[in-house]
Amino acid sequence: MLHVLLTILILAPLAYGTTGPWARLAIQGAVFALLAVWFWQAQRGRAHRYRLPGGRPLAALLLLPLLQLVPLPPVLLRLLSPVAAARYAEGVWQLRPDAWMPLSVHPRATLLEAVQLFSAAAIFFLLVQLVDNRAALAKVLRVLVGFAGIYALLAILCDLFPNGRILWLLAPWPAEAGQPFGTYVNGNHFAGLMAMVFPLGLCWFFVSKPVVVHGNWRERLVDFFNDPQSSPHLIYGALALASGLSVFLSMSRGGILSCLGSLIVLGLLLAFAGGDLRRGLVLTAFFGLLLTAVGGFGWDPIFADFQRLRGTDGLIHEQRPAYWRDSLRLWRDHPLFGTGFGTFADAYRGYQSVDTGGKLVDHAHNDYVELLTDAGLVGAGLVGWLSVGLLATSWRAWRRRRSRLPQLLFPGVLAGLAAIALHGLTDFNLHIGANLLWFAALWGLLVAVSHGRSRAGSRSTELDAGRRPSVAAFLAVTLGGGFFCLVQGGVCLGLLAFAPAEGGDLRQLRDDERLERLLTASEEAARLDPLQADYRYAVGNLRLALGRSAEALTAYGRAIRRNPLNGEMLQQAGLLLAGLGDGGRAERLMRLAVEVDRRRPERGMVYGGWLLRQGRREAGQEVLRRTLRLAPEKTGDVLTLLILAGFSDRELAPVLPESSRCWLAYARYLLGRKLPQQAEAAFRRAFTLALAEPAGGRSVWLAARFFGDRRRYEEALHLLDEGTRTFPRDVALHRLRGQYAERIGLRELARRSYRQVLLLRPGDRAARRRLRTLAAEE
Repeated sequence: MLHVLLTILILAPLAYGTTGPWARLAIQGAVFALLAVWFWQAQRGRAHRYRLPGGRPLAALLLLPLLQLVPLPPVLLRLLSPVAAARYAEGVWQLRPDAWMPLSVHPRATLLEAVQLFSAAAIFFLLVQLVDNRAALAKVLRVLVGFAGIYALLAILCDLFPNGRILWLLAPWPAEAGQPFGTYVNGNHFAGLMAMVFPLGLCWFFVSKPVVVHGNWRERLVDFFNDPQSSPHLIYGALALASGLSVFLSMSRGGILSCLGSLIVLGLLLAFAGGDLRRGLVLTAFFGLLLTAVGGFGWDPIFADFQRLRGTDGLIHEQRPAYWRDSLRLWRDHPLFGTGFGTFADAYRGYQSVDTGGKLVDHAHNDYVELLTDAGLVGAGLVGWLSVGLLATSWRAWRRRRSRLPQLLFPGVLAGLAAIALHGLTDFNLHIGANLLWFAALWGLLVAVSHGRSRAGSRSTELDAGRRPSVAAFLAVTLGGGFFCLVQGGVCLGLLAFAPAEGGDLRQLRDDERLERLLTASEEAARLDPLQADYRYAVGNLRLALGRSAEALTAYGRAIRRNPLNGEMLQQAGLLLAGLGDGGRAERLMRLAVEVDRRRPERGMVYGGWLLRQGRREAGQEVLRRTLRLAPEKTGDVLTLLILAGFSDRELAPVLPESSRCWLAYARYLLGRKLPQQAEAAFRRAFTLALAEPAGGRSVWLAARFFGDRRRYEEALHLLDEGTRTFPRDVALHRLRGQYAERIGLRELARRSYRQVLLLRPGDRAARRRLRTLAAEE
């Protein structure tokens, strides 16, 4: 069984990080099948069973997502999660009054996350049960360290010699793969996996070193290379080096920092364990070799990746802190039990303050913050209880060990856990299937290494023996694993059934025959994956296209019950109710759609437009103003909407919020209307607002360009002088000031401006060329 477990751990990263539904079905199905086999053998007395450290907090943690799925009566839900209940009152309860709802705001996402958590717990449990002797421990380490090193080498080669396909042979990288590495769409998650294994590989390199204790250094060197163990030792060192090198080449800032942090933790733990000076020298030499290897590929791309954090205005442009602030507001509204495991993407949209260009923020980019939002204080407390309990138990057991193997391996495992803990401050590695399984495996190794005895024998662990599992326990595990596989299988089959209806706006189709075929496909998909709200929503859209409004409303209600914070579904149901003459419920649903999907400007535009059509001008203007405050790039669309509603040019200005981008769009609109004086006033207003905005340099540049394009260079320079004082690190402003100063003969000002450009950006060739031209003209 140990071989099967190791095979699963090897296949998990290769299956694209176990992130897709088919990969999850295969990997998780194999895990649950292996767990059932182990219980069968243990029940028949063919396998040892040991008491699991941390069993109680682990069981409680696994029960929590299941409790989040239990439908609760409205009275109890208002007590446990008042904010969620208030939103349900404005949304799903408008369509299905007083329906019992769970604590999770998206039950399907929570159920799938529960399946992932159970599979990780099964890996931890099986590793503790199966690695009960030194031979098994050595086998696990050889396989894991060997695979990680070979996989890292393969990933490096694929990165150096790409052909657009995964591992050269598999499917092409998807279009959304921004920074792929290895078999991971996101190199950060590859780095998270390698950073976990790197310290362990380094310690296994120490363990595998041949023991040479006699003679001078020449004799020891000869004996070392004559020893048959020296070749594996050097190979393990090379594989560990490849693992560390791949972290740097993946260009993951969090991975690099966590890798370096794990080396510090490893050094401290080895020193605490009584490591001799030679081991410290070897560790130092290994670190130097790693940095040298990275240097061979070039440090410039790595430094450039860190430099990209700083924009042209000199400010740090990193969105993660904004995600965390918004997430903490989300947690404060759901402090006790959270919004449900796996529901961050659904709940966060109602709190998002940062503009992501329409991209979905599906994770908090901080595993600790996301744990708080998903599971609340209860979940965070259980994770803390489990982690501290396992660490304390393993640490005490390790301090009793005197042999070389646990003294060296325990620091490596703990440093690997420290690496993923550090990386979790800026990423979401534990929501990646393969990384979570390897994380659970490291916890299992921590227990196995710390509790392993030195004496030989089939059983060399000090873990207490447990009772033989009952038939009922075997049946419970088998049925539970079968249910989880059925859930994941339904997800995969639902995708296949829904494929004909995937993509496009189903409401725009007019071919009744095709609509009926797509309706049948969508209903089949909904049957196979009954918790997927998208399939119910598609059924509603198709029924609406076929003219069955009442049936469409019923389907929308079912969809919203499965995903009650989906802004698009709420909005569509509201529009249908408005068409049916139910303005009261329609307004509640559309208002809630704006609230829970605040960064989607179409929600506010549809609601604001509907209010305008109802003759409620002030309410509509306020909704549109709030929309523009969050999405100023939609100013042109909103202006068109207002004009169609009968607003005059002068009536448009009061709708605009205090945003330079909005006023710039309004100024361009006025230019198009041949109103230059009003446009100039709008540009000046945009300039004034830009000076008070943290990233207003671009707006200052555009306002100055308005005057410069009309050869009013003195006025443009006046704006740029003030702009460069406010944004002294904005390269574009200094360059434009130099250009305009040249045009009116202010050569000294032009030289100062270009020199400032070079000070901020030393490699700017255009600025150097202009300075040489100015010097030649003197």
